[in-house]
Amino acid sequence: MEDTCDAPFVECNSNRKFFEKHSKLKFTTGDHTKADVPRIGEVVFRFENVGSTNDVAKTLVKKGLPEGTVVIAKMQEQGRGRRNKKWVSPSGGLWFSIILRRKISPSCMSLIPIAAGVSITRAIRRLYQIDVTLKWPNDVMAGTRKIGGILTETSSTIDDCYAVVGFGINANNSFKSMPAPLRNEMISLSDLLGSEVNIDQLMQESLSEFSQVYAKILSDNLGDVVREWKTLTNMLRKPILVYEDEAPFEATALDLDSDGALLIQTKDGVLRRLYSGNISIRRIEV
Repeated sequence: MEDTCDAPFVECNSNRKFFEKHSKLKFTTGDHTKADVPRIGEVVFRFENVGSTNDVAKTLVKKGLPEGTVVIAKMQEQGRGRRNKKWVSPSGGLWFSIILRRKISPSCMSLIPIAAGVSITRAIRRLYQIDVTLKWPNDVMAGTRKIGGILTETSSTIDDCYAVVGFGINANNSFKSMPAPLRNEMISLSDLLGSEVNIDQLMQESLSEFSQVYAKILSDNLGDVVREWKTLTNMLRKPILVYEDEAPFEATALDLDSDGALLIQTKDGVLRRLYSGNISIRRIEV
């Protein structure tokens, strides 16, 4: 397939070649504190196969790569989701990570995964007219099946602050080719459309949408991001199962708070704020 990306990029065919090529390079980090328009995707590193695009992106952070740098791979051998859960990432999917380097408040940082989910959902709806929805905290759903997910990893020191946002979208990797335990849990765009999608176009649209939503965070329009997330989910005011360290418990998802926390009410009427956890929105048997 012809590369349709307009941004300059570095073509990398393997980890070894990448690190040989860039092991001695130093990049200027510049000023990452200004709340100007984010420049996402001006530098794109492309790989045939990596362990994890997030891990490569974190290595590039140490090299001084600027905000907005993108790492994309055709396959990931060690793709992961939250809590190090394995994310199967075969050829045909869209697997990429974005480096963010702004010094922003913790409340803004906590909305980065929310913004990323909004951007993927907007991109898919705009390109394919599929009414995908958001499931807190980091999943994009087509009905009860997962079509995409987000993994955000952050680091903050006196000298530097960064976030790496990993995106996984099941584009042309059909559920039929996935391991048996996953076939009823995931679905791809090609499964829904009956034909393959242009992965470069999907990435460009996703980057464009993320740039717009991220700009709202940088300009402190956090309420806009939260409100849009609410318009793109169908889980609020519905029964859910919450999986924490102990046994799962039933609750009702009430609202998304301004910092990205999910407000819930347990069966015995206790109000709680969730900052992390696994949620099931499948029907609860009574």
